[in-house]
Formats: sequence, C-alpha cells, structure tokens
Amino acid sequence: MAVVLSPLTGKDNTELIEEIKTSDLSRLYKKLGFSELKELKPYTTIGLYRCKDTDLRFFFPQATGEAEFYEVLQQHDWYYLEGKSEYIYTESLINVGDKVLDVGCGRGQFGSQLSSKAEFTGLEFNDEAIKKAKAVGLNVIKQSIEEHSLENAGKYDVVTSFQVLEHIGNSKDFISASLAAVKPGGKLVVSVPSYDSLVSVQLNNTLNLPPHHMSWWSDKALENLAGLFNMELVTIHHEELDNAHKKWYSFLLIAEALKKMTGFKSDKKIIDTSFSLKAIHGVAKLLSPLLAKGLIDKRMTPYGHSVTAVYRKK
Repeated sequence: MAVVLSPLTGKDNTELIEEIKTSDLSRLYKKLGFSELKELKPYTTIGLYRCKDTDLRFFFPQATGEAEFYEVLQQHDWYYLEGKSEYIYTESLINVGDKVLDVGCGRGQFGSQLSSKAEFTGLEFNDEAIKKAKAVGLNVIKQSIEEHSLENAGKYDVVTSFQVLEHIGNSKDFISASLAAVKPGGKLVVSVPSYDSLVSVQLNNTLNLPPHHMSWWSDKALENLAGLFNMELVTIHHEELDNAHKKWYSFLLIAEALKKMTGFKSDKKIIDTSFSLKAIHGVAKLLSPLLAKGLIDKRMTPYGHSVTAVYRKK
C-alpha cells in the first residue's frame, strides 16, 4: 500500500477513512452537466484520509479540478453567491487605507463590497471572472499566490481567501505563500466550508468531493494551522445559516428522520448509490421547502456552511 503524506505536514501520520469509486463520482457530476471528467480518468478509486497531527481530512490521489471544470460550474447562477456573510465579517477586520489582497477573487465581489475603504488587489485565473472584475474598476491580476508573494513579500495588511483553500491540493505551499505576502503584524483571513457543519453530513454531496474539493477543514484543523506557520490564531468565526441554505438544511433534517423511521443503514460515509437512499432523498426534496418556511428565527438553526479563521503574522 502506497504511503500517503499529509498535504499540511508532509508526514505519513495519516489514516484512510474511506475509498470511493471514480465511476460513482462521475455519475454524480453528470447531474451538474459534466459529460466526462478528465481529472478522474487516471484513477479507479480515490481515498479520503485524515492527517492525525492536524485533523485535516483530504483526498488522495489529488484529482484537482482544472480550468475547464470551473468554466462549466460557473455557468450555474448559484455558483457565485453575492453578499456572503463572510465578506461582511471580514470587512469589519479591515481598516481604512489598508492594503488588501484577495486570493482567488472570482468576479471581485469582496473587492466591490470594500469599495474605496481599502487598496484592493485580487488574484484570479479565470479570464471571464477577471473581465467582470475589471469592468467594475477592480485591480485583478492573473497570477498565482506563490508567484505574487515572491514579488510582493510583506506588502499587505490583510490577505484573504474565500472558499479557495479547499480546492487546493498543496495546502502547505498555498498557506505559506499567502502568509509571505502579509506584513508582520498583519492578518491572514481564510474562509472555508466547515467540516463541523451540515456540509459534512450529507451523503452524495457532489461539490464537496473531487475534483471540486480536495480537503475538509474542521475547527481543530484550522486551529492547528497556526502551529505550523509563523502566525497566531486570533479567532474562528462561524457564520449563521444563510437563507440560501435553509432548504438544504431542511432536506438533511428530513432525510435523517426518514432514515431513522425506515431503519436505513449504510456503512458509506461519502457516496451511497442505493435505491433506498435515492427514495429517501426524493421524499426529503419534496418536503424540504415546507420545513424551510418555518426557519424564521436564527435560534432554530445551526452553524452555517462556512467558517472563517483569522490569523496574525508574527
């Protein structure tokens, strides 16, 4: 059996959680408009592993999504949500006149929200997203953070990445390069889907799997990041359940209730292709809009999709 190294520590202190068939992954992605996924072609199975030193969960081999993969996803209106709560929270950490770098800025939603409060620079690879960001007057560069930090070491008061880290195969180099661009005493802000939320509960959660997501981040994993780099943890902030995700939360509640009622059992943690689960999900999908209408008080809902970790460079 091949030795699997943690993408954070580079050590082999890892454990296999579950293996999934790439043929099952391909079937899930077909529902999102993918006829085939070249990223998965070299492999018959992909494993979900846990780094015992940090609690990071990650997939190996790393079938990371390429540019064409994201071009298909960006055709869906829901792929880029406007006005994310993590943007609002992070804006509160930024002072007037700060130099801010947003890694993987997309169409520049965060930069637009900052307006003239800060001196904004964005990094992005998608040409269409860059075009839209520049159309609203944002300074966006087609460049990797690894390359940018070499040319701009210690330049920024705040470096952010929203929903980017989980897509990266080499987490260590990404964090290291992001931190290199931060001034001593400046902030590194990382926002990711939270493993300690509804995100990790659902079976067949396509967009939480390769080639879209390469890693799953718990609070413990985010806390342990500080000890691996020249930085200290300031805070971990969980967002409230977004209105856009209330139907999803309702779907999961109903699905779990139906599993209990029907005696459904599965040893699968990631993908289950059984007819029984399809039937349960079908009923849950029909009923979830009704339950979602009752989630009108935030005291009735759990943590939301995302968690934001704030670090200070030493």
